[in-house]
Amino acid sequence: GDALREEVSRNTAVDVADLAHTLQRGRRPRRARRALVVSSTGELAEALRHPASGVHGDTGGTPRDVAFLYPGAGSQYQRMGQRLYENHPVYRREMDRCARIVASAGDVDLLGVLYPPGDAAPNRENIDVPDGRYAAILATEWSLTALLASWGIRPSVMIGHSLGEYTAACVAGVMDPEEALPLVMTRERLIRKAGGLTLSVLLDEADV
Repeated sequence: GDALREEVSRNTAVDVADLAHTLQRGRRPRRARRALVVSSTGELAEALRHPASGVHGDTGGTPRDVAFLYPGAGSQYQRMGQRLYENHPVYRREMDRCARIVASAGDVDLLGVLYPPGDAAPNRENIDVPDGRYAAILATEWSLTALLASWGIRPSVMIGHSLGEYTAACVAGVMDPEEALPLVMTRERLIRKAGGLTLSVLLDEADV
């Protein structure tokens, strides 16, 4: 930790993504592991000054099972996953696959919906494009799952909430993206035609 902190403090031009890749892939794995979330060498050096920061783990024990929970609609936003798309070939391959399916099924430019031209910061407002919102969620979840699998992270069990059920079904092998994406696009189209609103009431029956 100290040697790494001194190195990044001295060489601030180091790309933290390249550094993380080298530490993960180019070094002999050790039993004690530590994970930090940083976006610059300055943040990394500061985090390394505090031994308790980050997530610590011991890889010498029994491997733990992993569970994936796939969320539904409501948290999607423009440019979600864009850096993964730009920097990880596995994620990009699967997202491009999904984009081809969506274009064929509904004449929707999925990449244009997710990653609009320009350098604007991520828009945390919900994606609200006809036939594109549900497909964007499923494609993002599917592509991220493929990327994690390429790193050796695979779920022993999975569950989906609402729209996430389709992703869970795809990962489980019940269906594939070629079947699921046109299905969720049709679902979104029918919901839009029906109109109306959904209201979440955080009260019990007696209070309502």
